[in-house]
Parts: sequence; structure tokens; C-alpha cells
Amino acid sequence: MSPPPCHTSECDAVRIPDEQTAAGELDQLTVAPDGSMDGYSRDEFPHWITIEGN
Repeated sequence: MSPPPCHTSECDAVRIPDEQTAAGELDQLTVAPDGSMDGYSRDEFPHWITIEGN
């Protein structure tokens, strides 16, 4: 999948890695087990849209 076209000079600074590099970087991520939701408040994110049933 290729990125959408960009018409600003800021795009020149963005470098999308190739598939092999991206896969290697993803392999380095640690996936933590589900934890506590203590302290989370949906109200802190009013800009998030609400999806029915979520």
C-alpha cells in the first residue's frame, strides 16, 4: 500500500520503511497483557468519534 500523495515540503522528511524493515521494527515491540483501566476516562478524549456499540 502506498502513501497518499503529498504536496508539501514536509513530506520530503517522511520516510516510509520497506516491508522488511517495518516487519523487523514491529518484531521488536513488546505486547503487554491487558491491564487495569484505572485512571482512564473517555471524557479526556472528546475529539474521538463514538462508534455505535463501542
